[in-house]
Amino acid sequence: MLKFLLAQVRRFPWVTNVVWYSCIFTAGDLAQQKLLKKEKVDLKQTRNVALLAFSFHGNLFYMWLKLMEHMFPGTAPSNVLRKVVCDQLVVTPTGISGFYIGEWVPLGWAPG
Repeated sequence: MLKFLLAQVRRFPWVTNVVWYSCIFTAGDLAQQKLLKKEKVDLKQTRNVALLAFSFHGNLFYMWLKLMEHMFPGTAPSNVLRKVVCDQLVVTPTGISGFYIGEWVPLGWAPG
């Protein structure tokens, strides 16, 4: 069973990454709600976070990391530094903005 599962992960890396990011974001949202000791878990918020991760963040990060590996192949220290700097300057602001916009739109409001 494990061999089959690993073969599918290697065969469909995009789907695997999107699902994995969705699970991480969903688990993070649930953990955050529990750590804030909310009396009741807000499943609408968790649903919105999961949908945002599935539709936007998983795809963004998968494509971005693939592009970075194409532009700066390998693990040489100079290439790793380039990847980190590009990631922090380009995708981090995009991902954070996408998260907040994706959280605001279902609520029907915008900042300002």
